[in-house]
Formats: sequence, C-alpha cells, structure tokens
Amino acid sequence: MRIHDFSGADFEPVSKLLGSCHHAQHGGRAYWHGANELCVCLYESDHGLVAEDDSGAPVGVVLLSSPRDEDHNSELRMHWRQQQTMILTVCRSLGINLQAGLSAQEGKAGAPDEPERVAQLLGSGATDLVRLFATAKGPARERVEAELAQAARTWLVAHGAQLEAPEPGDLAPVVLASSDADSEAVGLLLNSHAKRQGVDFVPYNYHVAQDGEVVAGITAWSLGSDVHVDMLAVREDHRREGLGSLLLSHVEAQARKDGCTTASLDTFSWQAPDFYPAHGYEVVFRYTLDDGTERIYFSKRL
Repeated sequence: MRIHDFSGADFEPVSKLLGSCHHAQHGGRAYWHGANELCVCLYESDHGLVAEDDSGAPVGVVLLSSPRDEDHNSELRMHWRQQQTMILTVCRSLGINLQAGLSAQEGKAGAPDEPERVAQLLGSGATDLVRLFATAKGPARERVEAELAQAARTWLVAHGAQLEAPEPGDLAPVVLASSDADSEAVGLLLNSHAKRQGVDFVPYNYHVAQDGEVVAGITAWSLGSDVHVDMLAVREDHRREGLGSLLLSHVEAQARKDGCTTASLDTFSWQAPDFYPAHGYEVVFRYTLDDGTERIYFSKRL
C-alpha cells in the first residue's frame, strides 16, 4: 500500500470508492452520488491524501482543511465547484436527485460519517479539520485507516494543528509497513532492552562505491561480545575482486576494537557457503528447508 497526494487523476476512482462506501443503495447511480460528494468535499478542503493498494486501486481517502484558515487552493476550489455544477446538470438530465442522496447521509455533506472514529484515529481536535475520511471495507481496512490517519496527522501538525495523540488502547493494534525512521525507532527499542542487561546494540554498516554507485555492502550489529553479520552482498560485475573479504574483515576489526570476541552469521546453500570457511568460520548448525535449500549457521572466534 502507498499513500499519495490527491490529484485530478484520482477523481474518478475515488468517486467510485465513495459510491461503494456511502451510496451503494443507489446501485448504478452510486458513482454520480460519490462524484458529487467528492466535489463538495474538495471545495471545502485544502489538501487530500489517497491510499492505494498494491494494484493501484484506491482503498481510502482523507480530505483536510488548513488549521490556519489559509486558502491553499483558491483556483482548485473554483474548479471543483464548476465540476459539481456539471455533474448536477448531467444528473438532472438522467433523472438523478443527488441532493437527496447527500442529505440522507449522517451530518452534512463533507463531514466525516464517523466523527468519533476520526477523533480516535487522528486525536481530539482533528474532527473539525477533516472534511472527508472514507476507507473501503475489507480485511485490510484497519491498516488503511491507521496509515491514512498517520499521514493526515503529519500534514495537519505541519500546518499548525494542535492535536492530542489518540488515547492508547482506543484502537486494536495494527501492523504497519516501516519507513527508515520507523526502523530506526525499532532499533532504539532494542537498544533500550539491551542496556537494561548491561550491553549495547552497536551497528556496523559499510559499503564500497565506484563512480558514485554502491557495488558492495555489509550490515552487521553487535550485542555484548558477539557481532552478527546480517547482509553481505557484492554486485555481480564486481565479484572476485576481494570486496566481500574486505568488508567482512573491516567489520571484524571494528567489532574486535569494541570488545567483541566472536562473530556469527547465517547463509543459504544457494549463496556462498564456501566463502565463510575460507575466512575462519565454522558451521555450528544447519538444517534443510522444505524446498531442499539448506540454511547454514556459522561462528568464528575473533
């Protein structure tokens, strides 16, 4: 799943999403009701975010007002008002009463259907700034809501909103894809646990570059007296140049300076299991996976 800023190309697919979410009772006319609702909300909004699934189909949308009462899109406001006028004209010719569909919704057009849910997801104070919050029904709905809400909070706070954090325990835990910053936060959690045991989590991440491109790299970390190699990779056209040996020796030397006395790693039989014994590593455990591949664990005294 990915989240991007709302653009004109999102109008039709998001209108269909809103039709299925809010106007399914109108059957084949649901799209027109969704499009009209979207125009109303866009006219009242300063920024929009759309969540897409892996196939590129929209699964969620949130439209936001600026907390500073700044007019970020005066030209777009007029555009969406004109679009709504066009939609109303077309629908009248088709005998579709859009206003009846919108008035049947809870609240006024443009307001979130579930203000309590919006407050839970984004924090108190967000409801008045959210013009629309809709997600497709399905098993991934909670994850879509959580990631869309996080992106919306980020935009609102960056534009001056004073939002309290959602209350812990209000919502069920949701597993989210991690950004680099999130992964760093996980590392800090691990480090805090390690410190309580009297040891430090120390990363060892190095690479070799040629002409500004990474051609080989290694990632490793130590906890206490052992340094563990996570990844060691060399670009195919630079293999057999000694880069893997150079990187492995560099990590071992740095870890030894930090007091490590052993090194460990694991690899698969289709990778380079013969590489590590040549550098003093011994097999401590191996097992065969269901597909016939062997996973091999190595260790070495430093």
